[in-house]
Amino acid sequence: MGWKESVLDQLGVNWIRLSPEEWLLLFHAVDGRKPVKGIATHHIAFLMTRQPVFKYKPLLLGVYSPEIHSALNNMLSKGLVKREYSYENRRLIETYSLTQSGEAAARRILEKIKGSWILIGDMVLREGSRVLSELEAVKKTYNGRGIHSSLQLILDKLETVEGLPNLNLTPEETEYIKKLYRSFKMER
Repeated sequence: MGWKESVLDQLGVNWIRLSPEEWLLLFHAVDGRKPVKGIATHHIAFLMTRQPVFKYKPLLLGVYSPEIHSALNNMLSKGLVKREYSYENRRLIETYSLTQSGEAAARRILEKIKGSWILIGDMVLREGSRVLSELEAVKKTYNGRGIHSSLQLILDKLETVEGLPNLNLTPEETEYIKKLYRSFKMER
C-alpha cells in the first residue's frame, strides 16, 4: 500500500481500487445490462470518461488499450462475458454481454462500491455512485457507434485542452495530429 492509500485509511475514507476486469464488468452492468456493440466501444467509451482509467496507444483508425483487450479476453475465457454476432442494417455486429456468472460478479462489485470512493490511477478519488453514472452515460452515448463516428470522436478529443494524455505523444506529435485534424475538417 502506498502513502496515498494509507492517508485515505487514516482519514477513514472507504476507498477501493478496481481491476481492469472489474471496470469492464461495471461497464457491462450499467444501462440495464444492455449488450455492448463492438469491441471498439469498450476502448472509446473508457477514453471518453472524465478521468481515463486505462492507458491507450494511438492506432491508425482509433485507440487501443492493451489492458482492456486483455481484461475482455480474460472475461470471455472465464465465461463472465459472451460474444455473439448479429446483422443490423446489412452489417455484421459483434456484441458482448454478461453471462449469468458475469451478472453475479458485477452485482458483487456494485455492492462493493456502494458508499465507497474509487481510487483511479494514483491520484483521483471519485465517489462510486458518480463513477457509475458516468459509465452509464458513456455507454449510452458511445455504444454501437461505427468506426467513422468513433474516429471523429477521437479526433475531436484531440482539440480539447488536455488532448489524449495517456497516448505518450510528444507535444510536437500532438500538435502535428491537431494540424492534420484541422485539415481533415476543412476538406469535408
